[in-house]
Amino acid sequence: MRACVVCVAGAAWLVTRGQQARKLEIESVLADAQQLNMVASAMMLPSNNWAVLRGLKITVTSSYAQTEEFCTAILWLLEHTDKLQFLHLKLTEQLFAGLSLHKQLPHLAKLEHLQLSLEDGSLCDLAQSLKALTSLRTLYLEFNRHTSQFDDRPDLDLSGLGKLRSVSLADVVPGSLNLPKSAALHLQMCRLSHLMEDVCKQHAPVLESVYLSVGNGDVIADASQLPKFLVGPSGLKSVILQLNSFGTSEHPIQLSGSFLQVECIILQCFLEVCIRVPAGMLPWRLASFTCTGSLDIAFESVGNFLDCCPAFHFAYGSLRGVNILQLCQLAEGRSIKSESSCEYNHEVERVMSEFYSVCTPDFVRMYYMSWSSNPMCLCGACPTCSSEGSCGSYGLFSSQQ
Repeated sequence: MRACVVCVAGAAWLVTRGQQARKLEIESVLADAQQLNMVASAMMLPSNNWAVLRGLKITVTSSYAQTEEFCTAILWLLEHTDKLQFLHLKLTEQLFAGLSLHKQLPHLAKLEHLQLSLEDGSLCDLAQSLKALTSLRTLYLEFNRHTSQFDDRPDLDLSGLGKLRSVSLADVVPGSLNLPKSAALHLQMCRLSHLMEDVCKQHAPVLESVYLSVGNGDVIADASQLPKFLVGPSGLKSVILQLNSFGTSEHPIQLSGSFLQVECIILQCFLEVCIRVPAGMLPWRLASFTCTGSLDIAFESVGNFLDCCPAFHFAYGSLRGVNILQLCQLAEGRSIKSESSCEYNHEVERVMSEFYSVCTPDFVRMYYMSWSSNPMCLCGACPTCSSEGSCGSYGLFSSQQ
């Protein structure tokens, strides 16, 4: 059973049904603080002991939600849900501090999946209390910063969490990071400089996915500007980069290292993509190269690429070189199902052409993909993944329920 508190009627629902709820979702869509306090009071009624609650999702980003009553209710709820397995908290800095969560999380002995999204503030003190969550299997930490300050670097010592299998960090750059041998690392960043940090290089062997979305910001003119773990060996399975440009016509980037080891590679640029792909059997299962400007891709062996990569997608404003044309012809000769199009794209205000295999996921073909989260994510810890069932049934909160 799932409760979504959206109005005063939600308070009455809590009074009568709280004891039976296995999943509870609280959203900050109430009209004012008075309604919020009514819900808070209902939550703490003696009849609502929340004994069977397994999944809890709290999304509060409104300023009026920073009332003492509401903070007390949330803390009371966390302290009276000793069987909780899934917890998602998306909070403002003020509410986070009001709950004293910036200092310590309540002891949740059976918690397996934690998702914590904070708008500004600090995770430095909270990082220490993560050590007590010994049943934790997945951890997702996110900063939704509204300021330009990126100076919060929590020391994350998770080495004692023996059941931990996935850690996903979204714009969280640790000062230090210790993981158990069982855990994989996944990074979602909005600044290239974050991926240059030593902590990323040190954990390259357990780093499974990187999603970098900087829009029209960074320009990668040559391989020397890339993080070392991308041009060298790593444990990566997926690389998704959204940049201003990648390579230049004078100095195209020769793909190497992790780029040639991943199963998914997506390069999406506002201006141009200029790369060279060496011959050899690639592990690519999905490859997408798109830009509104000039696309210049040279394959040492077009045949190798088609042998290895069943799902591919190319989109461009203009085309340089003949490799893509050769790829089109060879794909047709091998009876590989593919399609092409040429039409005006209103979002980028220019004519875009594309060529793709029919097995390519539809959302990959969108340009420009302004993702709020990684649609190709394989971390199993973030909200995108939990909405697909990766964190069990208690982590599923459908808007249709």
